[in-house]
Amino acid sequence: MLGKNKSQNKLYRFAFAVVSVIILVSLLLSALVISVVNDMFAFMKKNVSLKIHISSPTSVKSISHELQKGGIINNPSVFTMYVKAKGEREALESFQGEIILRSDMGYRAIVNEFLKKIK
Repeated sequence: MLGKNKSQNKLYRFAFAVVSVIILVSLLLSALVISVVNDMFAFMKKNVSLKIHISSPTSVKSISHELQKGGIINNPSVFTMYVKAKGEREALESFQGEIILRSDMGYRAIVNEFLKKIK
């Protein structure tokens, strides 16, 4: 009977470890998703304006890093993926001129602002 208790204890410890890892991974993924969604939709951001002057065609990656430096977005790689997924990479990369953006604009509003200036 003593051997049965030992194996049961091992099983409980293993189950506890598995459940603990699942909970930890879930918490980390939740924090990541919340951060990305907050940035994409401009939730809970301080109000900042940024005037950008682009004199020659530049990559979306460079634009997204400028937006991050100016406090408009927090996740430049997510913004770059968003622009590519929307099929607007070429349009943004061809942009030349000045544009004023605000931190309370979501990704869609930022892309639309670029597109309005291009047309």
